[in-house]
Amino acid sequence: MADLAPQGQPLLPNLVVAQRVLDKMAAAARAWQEDETGEALIGLVEPGHYTNGVPGICLLDTIAPDESALRMAHSFQQGDQLQDELLWWLQENWRARRLRGDLTPREDVPLRYLGDWHKQPDGMTRPSHGDLRTARDWLRDPDNDMDFLLAPIVTLNTAAAGAARNRIRIDGRTCVDFWYLQRQDRDFRSITPVVYQDRHLPRLVAAPWHLQHPQRLDDEIDRLQQRGLSLAPLVFLDLLGNCALDVCFMLARPGAARSFLVATPPDYPAQPPQLRLTDNAALDEETRLHERFAHCWRAARPLSAPAGHAWSAECHLADWVAILESVSDLGTIPTDTGAAGVTHTQRSAP
Repeated sequence: MADLAPQGQPLLPNLVVAQRVLDKMAAAARAWQEDETGEALIGLVEPGHYTNGVPGICLLDTIAPDESALRMAHSFQQGDQLQDELLWWLQENWRARRLRGDLTPREDVPLRYLGDWHKQPDGMTRPSHGDLRTARDWLRDPDNDMDFLLAPIVTLNTAAAGAARNRIRIDGRTCVDFWYLQRQDRDFRSITPVVYQDRHLPRLVAAPWHLQHPQRLDDEIDRLQQRGLSLAPLVFLDLLGNCALDVCFMLARPGAARSFLVATPPDYPAQPPQLRLTDNAALDEETRLHERFAHCWRAARPLSAPAGHAWSAECHLADWVAILESVSDLGTIPTDTGAAGVTHTQRSAP
């Protein structure tokens, strides 16, 4: 149960922490021993339907910043675009799981950003005054729509004995102290965590290929453009039965009668894409794009691998399109009528 709060303050929520969260904290702290570092925290907030009205927080995972993070001995800045994109990806996949009904009633709540952990210099085990100002400003901003933040502090080689109720000693070198701030609080409060082994908590999906390997996406786009194909905005739909959203888009040439609809699994190119053929559809505008793409996909004609050709991880979409267009007239290449009335098919070199 939650600790009793001082007079005038609400009860603290119950806090559950997945073992993988602690392991990632320790690994990141060891990787940046001389500098401050940290990660975003994600998990669930259960309103207390199963715990006599006491809400529960479940920390499921962390999101590390990319290479643009600023790490110095007494300063750390994160919050880059990649973290936002990964958070959106995880939230959308969680929402899809809720729609599929494959979560327990206690887990059937939105996946949320919950705060940030960071490692502080000189063995400091609680958030600094600067951390408090930043957290209070965040909670006061109505655009963030949050009424609390978690702010665990990780320390290496600390002399603290690990007896504090909000402290977990992860290993022989690493401790983490858990702190909690509500919008109406004047300062952080210590909060006592309970550690659950990973097998007892749901696991989140891995990052999709285009976020793990952005250079691969750039390379795919360059190769497609060389063949005269443009790529419509990405959409994320559960089309291939992967238990995770697929990365989908339309490929089209101006003036062609038909276009390709493409669905790539999250672990593409290890697993092959699926392509379908559709009459040209206006999928370059983002209004209700996911809904319109799904409708087009259901009506489109599936394209199978031609005889004698098999997908491999070294293959690119432009290569696959070239193979498909070389064995059949798909209507994906525009035709021009010359002055003599002869129709010329404009094909890119394979």
